[in-house]
Amino acid sequence: MNLDPKKLYMMPLIMGPISDRNQGSQYEKVEMLSLQYKTNHEAVEALLPDCFKPADEPTVTIAFGFNDGVDFLLGRGYNVVIVLLAAKFLGEKDNLEGDYALVIFENETHPIVTGREILGAPKIFADIPSL
Repeated sequence: MNLDPKKLYMMPLIMGPISDRNQGSQYEKVEMLSLQYKTNHEAVEALLPDCFKPADEPTVTIAFGFNDGVDFLLGRGYNVVIVLLAAKFLGEKDNLEGDYALVIFENETHPIVTGREILGAPKIFADIPSL
């Protein structure tokens, strides 16, 4: 088997390089439900890495996603629960305000592995029933 050192591979290698087969994804149906609540700065600050600070209005968002007809799952679906914290990144050069993904729970291995190992997203497995 010849491997191209300029391409990204995951195990097993016989699946080929990711860059050749993952040029975007198709989802036939996506349903999202989210809720938000305001909290205090101390509660959010305790959960953020040092380079982040709570947003002026500290908010927690919990989003539930139900994905179906996903091409990279051969038409199957998967579910996700995301916990987000409103935060500010205060870098030496750049500053940014938005949502910090505290944890992403998913119920399928493929999106967990690709999102966590390749993109660095904080994903872990959970049993998440569909609505």
